[in-house]
Amino acid sequence: MRHPRHLREALAAAVLVFAAAVPLGCGSKGARYGVEGTVTLNGSPVDGGKILFLPVDEDGAKAHADIVGGKYALDTTNGPNAGKYKVSIVWYKKTGKKVINDGNEVDETQQVVPGHYNVTSTTFIDIKPEKNTYAFDMKGAPPTKSGSTKRNDNN
Repeated sequence: MRHPRHLREALAAAVLVFAAAVPLGCGSKGARYGVEGTVTLNGSPVDGGKILFLPVDEDGAKAHADIVGGKYALDTTNGPNAGKYKVSIVWYKKTGKKVINDGNEVDETQQVVPGHYNVTSTTFIDIKPEKNTYAFDMKGAPPTKSGSTKRNDNN
């Protein structure tokens, strides 16, 4: 089933813009702290997703990590500052279909994390001036196909 190109591109662009806006080592005004933990979706480990930490305070440092085998970790070089953070988790999985993107045939991928854990996340954590450990056990169905499919396999 084909979906309007603008919906697919809007979601993909939002994720990419955020990822591009999260350069490691920039924007921090103070010490950074390690954060690590686990991420599951309906009891299964997330493998290949990303976890994003968005500061509530404008002085906080944005941070993100890859999720591999259900685990993520940021050290004190790349972690967030102390403070309150909104957590956003994304995971694009291959659908098994091929699509044409800019004249090239590529794997189609689809967001499988429910929107209330990323686009409309209401998950907040407090980063303390110490090692932080958080587990995220997400529940729910993937978003509807409309606006959740990417035209390529760039995660």
